[in-house]
Amino acid sequence: MEKVPAFSYVPGKPLGDYIQRGAPGPDEVVDVHGNQVALLERSRCFQSSNMTCSTCHNVHLPQRNAAAFSRSCQTCHKVESCGLFHKLGHRIAENCIDCHMPKLTSKSVVSTNEGRKLQPQVRTHWLRVYTEGNNP
Repeated sequence: MEKVPAFSYVPGKPLGDYIQRGAPGPDEVVDVHGNQVALLERSRCFQSSNMTCSTCHNVHLPQRNAAAFSRSCQTCHKVESCGLFHKLGHRIAENCIDCHMPKLTSKSVVSTNEGRKLQPQVRTHWLRVYTEGNNP
């Protein structure tokens, strides 16, 4: 819900002064493309810490290295606590992200090209252990 006209946001100002978004209910499906903050807020890591977006992200730099994000995880979590540590050893320290923030297919962004339906994959920010059965 807009509070002011579209495109009037001024960087550095509180986003809440410009737009008001209702929080999704605990059982409401949140698309991986739509509301990363709501997904992050569902995470136990977020709920039990003072985590913000800048805990992991530097908004002044492009960041594409998954290992660098994994180091952010390890400021709170020991690599030896990972369920795959016994199998993969310390190698697992370089890739927390693929298991705990996998790329999921967006259901809200869909385009077509030459009759084919295309949907981008976006890393989810709902931090948890993902298995075949619990990918939303």
